This record gives sequence, C-alpha cells and structure tokens, in this order.
Amino acid sequence: MAILQVLFTQLMNTLNFLKENSITHCDIKPENLMVEISENENNPLLKIVDFGSADCNKDKHCSYSVTIDLEFTAPELLHFPPQVSNAADIWSAGAVLYILLSGVSPFLDESVEETTAHVLNQDFSFPEEYFSHITESAKELICSILTLDIPTRLTPLESLHSSWIKQDMSNVTIQTAIFKHFIQRHGLTQHIFLSLNN
Repeated sequence: MAILQVLFTQLMNTLNFLKENSITHCDIKPENLMVEISENENNPLLKIVDFGSADCNKDKHCSYSVTIDLEFTAPELLHFPPQVSNAADIWSAGAVLYILLSGVSPFLDESVEETTAHVLNQDFSFPEEYFSHITESAKELICSILTLDIPTRLTPLESLHSSWIKQDMSNVTIQTAIFKHFIQRHGLTQHIFLSLNN
C-alpha cells in the first residue's frame, strides 16, 4: 500500500472514531493533519490536531461559529443555520485527498464569492494537466465523498472499502513538487505533505 493510501486509511479510521463518539472536528485541512515519522519511514502515523472548532453533537443541537477555510468546508456548513455532522468532516477529507493527488484545490477561486459558489454547487472537475496520472478509482472515491447529497455521501467506513484503497499502488510515486504552490499560499512549515517525500 502506498504511503498516501496508508495516510488516508488512518484519516478515515480516525474520522470513524470521532463519528462513533459523536464528535465533529469541523476543520479538517492539511494544516491540521500532522504526520509522525519514525525511524521506519514505512509506518507513518497521522494525527488530527486543533480541535478548537470541534462540536460534540450528541444532543443534535449544534452551534458552529468559527472562521472557516472555505476550500475545505462542506456546503451544509455554509447555510444558516449550519448543519453540523460528521458528514462535513468526510467532505473536508475528500477535498484534502483531491489536493494530495493533484497539488491543486478542487474549489478555490480568485474570490470568496466564487469559491463559495463552487462549494455550494459541487463545482469541481479533474483537469487533465493535474489528473492524467490519477486512476479512475481515485476519482470515483473523490466524487463519492464530494457530493451535496449528505445521505449518499460516503462514510469513513464506506471509504475504507473503496477500490482505490485496495488498489496496489506500491510502485506509484507522488511528485511532491506539485505541492509547492499550495504550501507557499498557505504558509505551511509542518504538514502532511512532508511525509510524502519517500
């Protein structure tokens, strides 16, 4: 299993744990995904940090008032009142996976209004210049996560059964140079991208 599959599997397992404990992180993005790399670089450990926006939604009465990073925000969080659920975290994870595969954001545009419109309309595509090397199974997984219809959006457990997760990608190398612009734009120093260098 390629390192990206390992990290995404760990992310889905963690989101499933949060779901089982009625916790929504509400701010899944590369800046909040740290990877601990031991001497054995083949066994990275992904950790989700910054639970400052997290919502414990056991009573189903949620409040959500934080500064959000639009390109990773689920559309249901942009409505009033926002619909906070674990499905929002899986959407954000789908946006992160898109970036990890291509180096570009699925929804980001030149203005807040344009970015918001892209998110609310599920307006994204797979440009050939960024996705020519990406398998159809990876694209199918992203599409199954980045869907406006919450009941049909994949859960973390369902994502773990996707054909992309099971696909042998041990010989696939991610060209980390594709992340340069994204890293510079976000001013990142420590982040998940560092773990993809091997």
